[in-house]
Amino acid sequence: MNINEQKAASKICEIIPVLDNKEHEMLLSYAAGMIAQKKLEEKKAVGERNGVSSDKNTA
Repeated sequence: MNINEQKAASKICEIIPVLDNKEHEMLLSYAAGMIAQKKLEEKKAVGERNGVSSDKNTA
């Protein structure tokens, strides 16, 4: 984990306890979307390295 990721994680730990339920759910939904997007990008990158077009890889 680089220094920016550590700072971001620290800031998140400060913010999360003061969120109400709706804000907490929105944050979790956003984080889940970001994780899914990152996994899709990684899957596409692996497929491209293996010679599979991104269209076939995401189908």
